[in-house]
Amino acid sequence: MIHKYFAEIQEKLTEIKSLIKDSIVEFRAVSSEMGIIKGKITFIDGSILDFRELASNEEHDYRFQWMNVTDM
Repeated sequence: MIHKYFAEIQEKLTEIKSLIKDSIVEFRAVSSEMGIIKGKITFIDGSILDFRELASNEEHDYRFQWMNVTDM
């Protein structure tokens, strides 16, 4: 289950790669049903998305922070 979800996220990142200047994204499977995705994506407009997500069948927790150039 979690590896399928990871593949879906990687596919979405590939779809928007023309908008991404730089990225560091880590995928870590805790078990076959639970995983953690965290990273930082810098977009071509200079904005940054910093995020962490815990995904499983039973819970879903996330933190996203979007910073545009004027916020920095």
